[in-house]
Amino acid sequence: MTQSFEMTFSSETMRPFEAESASRLIKGPFLPVTFVRRSGGSGTVTAVYDCSGYVPVSCRLLDRVREGLDIAEGLAAALKKVDETLIDPDTLSLDIATAVFVKSGGTEVRLAYIPGPTQCLKPGERRAELSGFFEAMAAITPNRDLRSYLTRLKESADAGGSPGELIDMCGRFKREAHMCGVV
Repeated sequence: MTQSFEMTFSSETMRPFEAESASRLIKGPFLPVTFVRRSGGSGTVTAVYDCSGYVPVSCRLLDRVREGLDIAEGLAAALKKVDETLIDPDTLSLDIATAVFVKSGGTEVRLAYIPGPTQCLKPGERRAELSGFFEAMAAITPNRDLRSYLTRLKESADAGGSPGELIDMCGRFKREAHMCGVV
């Protein structure tokens, strides 16, 4: 059974080449998606996402440090892959309920391409979405150690940490947690 969901948004929030890039990156960081432009001058686009085998991060019980850090690292890796496309990762929504999905029973992360408002960012400045993602993950975990690590990732994102820096931090945190026996 195929699981999918639809989302409609203004065509002004998405450039045509972004839709083309997102829909062609089947094995990349995005969930498979099909875009349908509405005719008649409504200015809307409907995206149909195939999320078979994936669930929103908000539906996962994040009670283990290793699993939570693997998901955070997976998001950073997905954003790093997006950097290699024509899509600006700073314009993506990273909502844990609708935009960031994780493999059922695993930690592979895929993004639903939902464009956010385009912002003029200074070099090195990451969008508040990334910080908000870590904050939202911290809010739903019952594990105080994981919450502490996610708070530190949020602080790094607030300071403009790149996806590569966040991947490195997750690796350090996983080693630290393992050495302290909180895996």
